Formats: sequence, C-alpha cells, structure tokens
Amino acid sequence: MADCYQRIEKFQVLQIALEEQGLELTPDGRYVRWASNNLNHPRNWNKLRKAYDIGLIIFLEFYTTAINASGATAAKDALHEFDIDLTFAVFLFVSTYCLAQAIGNVVFPPYSEAFGRKRLYVISAALFSGFSIMIAAVPSMGAMAAGRVLTGLASAVPTVIVTGSIEDMFNARDRIWLVFAYMVVANCAVALGPVMSGYITAQLGWRWVFYISGIVTGFAAVLLLGIRESRPSLLLTWEVDKLRQVTGDMSLQELNPDTTPKIRDFVREGLLRPVRLFFTEPIVCACSLMSGWSVALLYLFTESLPTIYESMGFGQQESNLPFIAMGLGFIPSIVVRLMDQRVAAQRHRDGLPLLPENKLVGITLGAPFLAIGLWWFAWMVPPAVQEIHWFTTLIPLFFIGFAIYEFGTVLSGYLADSYHSYAASAFAAMSLARSFLSALFPLIAPKMFSALGSNVALSILASGALAFCPVPFVFRYYGQRLRERSKFAQYSLQTSDVEKVDLSGGHHKDRLAQFEDPDEGLSDEERAKIDRALLWKLDLRLVPWLSLLYLISFLDRTNIGNAKLVHLERDLNMSDSQYNAALTIFFVSYSVFEPLTNVLLKRLRPSIFIPIIMVLWGVCMMCMGFVHNWSGLMAVRWFLGLTEAGLFPGVGYFLSCWYKRSEFGVRMAIFFSAAALAGSFGGLLAAAIALMDGKGGKQGWAWIFILEGLVTIVIGVLSFWMVYDFPDEATFLSDDDRKRVLRRLASDQQASAEHENFKMAYFWNSLKDWKTYTGMIIYMGADGCLYAFSLFVPTIINELGYADIHAQLLSVPPYAAAAIITVAIGFIADRTRQRGICNMLVSLLGITGFAMLLGAKSAGARYAGTFLGAMGIYPAIANTISWTSNNVEGVYKRGVTLGFVIGWGNLNGIVSSNIYRGEDKPDFYPGHGTVLAYLVLFQFGGSLLQYILLRRENTKRRRGDRDSWTEGLDESDVQLLGDKKPDFIYTL
Repeated sequence: MADCYQRIEKFQVLQIALEEQGLELTPDGRYVRWASNNLNHPRNWNKLRKAYDIGLIIFLEFYTTAINASGATAAKDALHEFDIDLTFAVFLFVSTYCLAQAIGNVVFPPYSEAFGRKRLYVISAALFSGFSIMIAAVPSMGAMAAGRVLTGLASAVPTVIVTGSIEDMFNARDRIWLVFAYMVVANCAVALGPVMSGYITAQLGWRWVFYISGIVTGFAAVLLLGIRESRPSLLLTWEVDKLRQVTGDMSLQELNPDTTPKIRDFVREGLLRPVRLFFTEPIVCACSLMSGWSVALLYLFTESLPTIYESMGFGQQESNLPFIAMGLGFIPSIVVRLMDQRVAAQRHRDGLPLLPENKLVGITLGAPFLAIGLWWFAWMVPPAVQEIHWFTTLIPLFFIGFAIYEFGTVLSGYLADSYHSYAASAFAAMSLARSFLSALFPLIAPKMFSALGSNVALSILASGALAFCPVPFVFRYYGQRLRERSKFAQYSLQTSDVEKVDLSGGHHKDRLAQFEDPDEGLSDEERAKIDRALLWKLDLRLVPWLSLLYLISFLDRTNIGNAKLVHLERDLNMSDSQYNAALTIFFVSYSVFEPLTNVLLKRLRPSIFIPIIMVLWGVCMMCMGFVHNWSGLMAVRWFLGLTEAGLFPGVGYFLSCWYKRSEFGVRMAIFFSAAALAGSFGGLLAAAIALMDGKGGKQGWAWIFILEGLVTIVIGVLSFWMVYDFPDEATFLSDDDRKRVLRRLASDQQASAEHENFKMAYFWNSLKDWKTYTGMIIYMGADGCLYAFSLFVPTIINELGYADIHAQLLSVPPYAAAAIITVAIGFIADRTRQRGICNMLVSLLGITGFAMLLGAKSAGARYAGTFLGAMGIYPAIANTISWTSNNVEGVYKRGVTLGFVIGWGNLNGIVSSNIYRGEDKPDFYPGHGTVLAYLVLFQFGGSLLQYILLRRENTKRRRGDRDSWTEGLDESDVQLLGDKKPDFIYTL
C-alpha cells in the first residue's frame, strides 16, 4: 500500500512539474514532449524576439553573400597586383570561396541539429570578420587565398542553417513569407554585391571591400550574442534535464529525434547525411540541382554580364548596374506569395493540412520565365544584335531575376516542409550543389563566352533551363508518394481544427442536387482524376480554335496600321485626318452593335452565329483591298465594325458558361493573348505580303487586305465544324461529361449554362447594377490604350528612325512580351482571385512605358517604352473581362453586362484613333499623354474603386447584412437574384 501511495505521490509531483514547465507526457507515458502552449518553444516566442533573431541572421546571410558576389569584381582589379590571368583570379576570389562553402554546407547543419544553432552563428560571424580583415591586409597571394577559403567556410553557417532556424520558429503558413524574404535578401545580395564592390573598388581599391566586410560582420557577431538558441529538440533536452532535477526521476526521456551522437556516429551519420540525402532522396536531388543551377547562373553573370554591357558602351562601374534589374525580380514574386497565402488560408478554413505540393505555383511560373528570359536576352545583345537600346535588355533580366527568386523561395520552402526534422541537412545538400556549381560556372564563363560568343553561350544556358519546366508537374503529381516512402521526410505542419464556414445558405446545394451525379460512389481521388481529364478535354476543344479566331479578328481590324506604312494614304489621296476618320468609323458600328450581340449568340447558338459573322467580316476585309478612294474605305470599315462586333463579347460570355470563376481568367487570358500575337504576327505577315507590291496591278497594302480577308473566310467556313454550343447542347461531350460540366458550374454558384428565357428585366437589371458602370470605366481605360497602341505602334516605331520594313519587324517583340505577360497574369489572377490587384499592378508597367515615350529622347529608350506599354495594356483587357464575368450571374444579365462594358470600352476607339496626328510627329506628345490619362483612369477611377466597393459588399454579405433579401422568396425566386443572392461572394 505504501508503494502505491508513493507512486501516486511521485506521479502528482511529475504532473505539477510538467505543468509548470509547459511539458506533457506522450499518450503511452514513455516520453516527455512539448505542450502546445509552452512559451519556451521557439514557435511560441513573442514577435519581437522572433523578428530580432531572424532579422539579424538574414542580415548576416545578406552581407556574406554580397561579399561572395563581389569576388569577380575584386578579381579583375587584383589580377594586375598579383600578375595572374583572369581565370586564375576568378578561381582565387570566387571558386575557392564557393568550394569552401560547400564543405561547410556538409559539416555545419548536422552539428546545428545535434548541438544547437546559436554558437555556430556567433563563431562563424567572428571568424568571417577576422579572415576578411586578413584578406585585406596581407600582401601574399597565398594568404589571401587562404583567407577566402576560411571566409567561405564560415559563410556556410548563415547560408544553410537559416532555413532550419526559420523552421524552428515558424509554422508552415508563416514560412511562406519568411522563406520568401530570405530568398529576396539572398538574391538581392548577389545582385547588389557586384554593384557595391564596383564602386568601392573604383574609389578605394579592392582591399577595402574586405576591410569594410570585416567591420560590418564583426559588429554583427556582437549583436548575435543577443539571440536565443532555437533548436526545439535541444531546448527540450535542457527542459527534461531540469525536470529530472526537480522530480528526482532520472528515467525520464525526451521525445527527441536528435539524440546527441558519439563522435564516431556523428562523423558517420551526421556529416554524411546531406550527401546521403542528395543521392538517395529524389526530391532533394532535383531541388538541389535546380536551385544550384539558378544560383550558379547569377555567379556566371557576375563575370560575364559586365563584359556584355561594356561592349554596349558602359563604363567599368556602370556595367554592374544591370544587376539591379535582376534584383527587382522579387516584385512579381510578391503576387505569387499572396497566391500561396490564399491557398494556405483556404485549406486552413477547410480543415485540411497544407501539403508541400500546395505551394508549387512559383516554380511552375518561374521555370518557363527563366527559359524565356535567357532566350530573349541571348538575342538582344551584341554581337548578333547592334543598336538596340540597353533598357530593352533589362526586361529579360527582370524575368530571369523573378525566376531565380521563385527557384530559391519555392524549392527551399518545399524542402523545409518535406524534411522538417532534417530541414537543415536537406538544405545543406541543396547548398552543396549551389556551391559547387557556383564555383564552376564563373570559371567556364570567360572561355565559353569568348569561344562561342555571348549569343550562342546564352542560348546554351536557355536550352538547359527548358529541362526544368516539367519538374513542378512531377512534384505536384508524385511528390507526396516520394515523401511517404522516405524515412527522412516527415510531415508535421501545424493546422488547426476549424469549423467550416458555410456561406452558401444552402441555395447552390439545392441547385446542385438538380443534376444527376454520374460519379456517385467514386472516391475523391477518382473524382479529381476525372475532373482533370474533363478540364483538359474542354481546353483542347474550346480555347485553341477560339484564340485563332480572335487572332484573325484583331489582325483584320488593325492591319490598316501596317498598310499605312506601305503607302495606303498616298495611293488613296488621304490626309492624316481622313486616315483617322477611317479608323474611327470602325469603332462607331463596332461599339453600337456589341451590347446586342450576346443576345443573338444565345438565340442563334455559337456554332452558327460565330462562323457567320466571320465569313461576313472576311468579305468586308477583302473588299478593302479593292477600294479606290477614301469614301469606299469608310463604307467598308463601317461594315467591318458591324460584323466583328459579336466575336469578343460573344467568346468572353461563351467561355464563362463553360468554366468555373477560378478557371476562367487564364483561359480568357490565353484567348486575348491572341491579340498580342496578332500584333506580333501582323507585323511579320504585313512585311512579307507588302513584297507583292505591283502583282496583279495591286499595291502592297491592297494585297494585305485581300489575302488576310481570304484567310478569314476559309477559317470562318471551318468554324461551322470547330465551334461548339453551350454545355447542355455540346455534341463533343458524352451525356456523363455534360452532367459533370453542369454540376461543376452549379457548385461554383453559376447557372449561366442553363436554359433561360429572355426577359427585358435582365436588360434593366444590368443597367441598374453599379458594377456595370465601374466595369465600363475600367474597360474604357484599358481599351482606349489598346487601340491607340495597336493602331499606331508601327508608326511610332517608324518615327523613331527605323525604316518601314524594320518598323514592321520591330513591332513584333513588344507584342510577344505582352502575350507572355497576359497569360501569366491570367494564371496568377485565377489562383489568387485578386483580379483587382492584378489590374492595378500591371497598369503600373503601362504608366511607366508611356511616361518613357513622353519623356525619353533616345530612340532606344522610347522603343523600350513600347515594351512596357504593351505589357501593361494587354493583360488588363483579359483580366477586366474575367473580373466582370466573375461578378455577374445569370445567363442574359451576364451577356448584356459584358456587351455594355465591352461596347463602351470600344467606343473609346473613336478617341484612340484620332490622338496620333501627323502634325505631332515625331514625339506624339498629345497621343502619349492621352494614353497615360487612360491608364490613370483605369488604375484609380476604375480598378481601385471597384475593388474597394466589392470588398465592402463581401464583408456585409459575410456578416449576414444581406440575408433579408431572400426573406419570403421561394427557391426559384432566390435563383433569379443571380449575383444579388446573399451567399454570392464577389471576386476581388
């Protein structure tokens, strides 16, 4: 009995001690672990403590990385002092540092996991400071090289352990921004290091780069004494040691994956763990190679980029400034982080775990951007390309910078989320690859670029980047299986058990029940597989052909700008004002008839309406090739506007009846990117057709109209078989697929594909809806810019001093860039559901571009302005149509609203076609100023205003302030409310 009382008393003492220390026993009672509310656990520290510790660690990483990136610049200055060639100098200053860092990447992470992180940070910063001063002070080349090796070894600590520290202190949702901030800082350091060292070297000499480094890192070492140890397993060991002392029970064991090893075991297991992870874990291997390649590319650029820009006339100091463009690549990454945050919040609300594969959007975008940026840059620089303004080359560098940020952020986060207990070791394997490749690339750069030339060398790098494009999809579909098979990959991210909030009010569930479920009884995984296959089928059947139709449409309405360059005005004896009137008349008929076309589309069916109008406008286009005077041209242009009026609003409405609101934007963006491709393709085509001048007694401009009109007629006839009807009537769908499409739309609170009889009430409801008018203002701002740009860009480029054919060809790259950005913004807006923010961000590019056209004097800078102008205008059109469609519900109301919005926007083509006047050549100040005003209206008068109003309305609906709208209504009456239903949440 006494023993029993003793055991009870001992247990009570243990429970009291556990509660006081914020610990608890595991359910089996064998181990001691952290309690969820323990304030000593790093994830429960206060925000100020976390900010100080992480901020200081990331600063240390920034500065040591910047000094590493300074090596190539210092090497070019030091080679004369040591009488060595450039390759050997780069090896001493860059490669030795990176190789030593690679060794540190293997040694330090396991040590930090077993013995703690703080002491490593303090010691490494102090050593880095001392050896930096040694490099600066010693005259011997051997001692200097030894100093670079030792500083490289010390720099491995912040480089590889910072991710482990972030994982210690923050959960998965918080890490989205922390890992991003860390990668922004690290990549900015690589970008700014050459700039910083270039100016220090020019003013004070290369040794002062390292004197200053020693002073800064020495001060950081002192501040690091104030951080706390953050390794949870080590802290738990300390807590259990205290518990043993308090309770007298020496048998207590902590739940700790990191037992302190013996030296032999530490060497065998700990030091080799990163290498083991690299060769046995496919995820670690793939992430390491991709991240290593992208970072090594930066180091290759530190050696080769200044040489390229010196060949373009830059001085030695200024040749490092283009790195800033790469550094600014973090700006679009902010939008991607918002997407990640939205996904995390949604899964949190749904009570679902946040899987590592849920945060791969950035790398999915970054991989193609890296390849595109490298290809673009490869053929925008000497020797193949001459007399291109340097500003134009910064755009692909910006793309490359964005991709490198995404590679670093997403891959680091993916490893941290997949290998949380061994995050530092997994990241060490990544850093090992980064260090070896970073040591290698700068060595091969001089010989590769001198032997092959910059254009071919960069093209080889671009080809290598293409191999990364499929990797994100492999991770998405097979990543979870790979993690489940791994003994290192442990998944324990924090999620809260939350009650799901039902905003539906039951109405859309009732409508969903109206459709038979062909997949009843299947698992969620099987349903998802069927849904992906269905979506792919819809994409292949609908989007490519409709995009081709819009390419033809935009080509036909804007080719008059290309015809002008091959003497249309001269041959028809037109003045500048008469030419502008010919442009204007198109928009009069186009805008007047647009609001009515969607009603006709619904009545006649898309498979009949769209092919008929195509054939008719193809006939009008051919007739333009046979006119002999201005009056004839005016008449044909009026009918061209009438016949083309139904395509754009019709297809926008048609696609919205097939896809969910979260899927519509990227499809609309792909469709509208055809307009940008038309501008690109149109310039090439017009340049080729114009060579037929004199054939058959027709001028070159006449052949442009005749041949392009003939192509339109042929495609229009084919469209009778290639354009399909609405989901409930589409012939290419099986009965089960038809039901699946209708159920998908019903689950998204849409009824736009269902049968509905036209009533004038829908017309008046659209007129009374404030969103119709804000949409008209937004689209007015976007469309006014679009037509001004597309109609006059060949003329603008021609007035920059380029010949007619060259002006046609130089109009191609801005349109190509616009097409890429349009699709990317569509993808981002679909994922984030933040269409308003996307509108406001892209318009900043357009504002910057037209400000350059207004203010810049050199032809190159103004040509660069056309790039930014195109990239700011074209994405806004598709995104605005998607935004409008997302927020209007009901078959006819959506069609009427889109007609009003698009019609009013196109009416501004009347203004756009008259703002670039002949008397304003060559600066076109009134034209550029008007477009700039349109962009400001788009930004503030439309997008920002609608965003604020929609956000306020969503808040009221979530609070239940609009629930009274459905009182006393039966289910059919509730459905007629459309987007006025209290449970309809607007897309922001």
